[in-house]
Amino acid sequence: MMIHFKRNWIAKILSLLAAIVMWFFIMRDQNPVMEVTYTVPVQVQNLASNYIVEDAPPFVRVTLSGPRDTIISMKNDVLKAYIDASGVGVGNNNV
Repeated sequence: MMIHFKRNWIAKILSLLAAIVMWFFIMRDQNPVMEVTYTVPVQVQNLASNYIVEDAPPFVRVTLSGPRDTIISMKNDVLKAYIDASGVGVGNNNV
């Protein structure tokens, strides 16, 4: 029985490598890369109570690119966009 495993081992290794390469090509075709754009509300965090925010965008556009099954399983409510205002001082600040 071991004689069958030891014969033609180069052909067996090449066949295994060819099968792995073909599997990657087939999976890429079955699960192509796609791109989806979401609109996400912007939240201001860590802002002192005596400061106000002006000209902050209410929404931002987020574009995700990845395998089709991962992008389809992505939920819009999981995405978060925020402005961290913890280091702001008196006057105009770019954050």
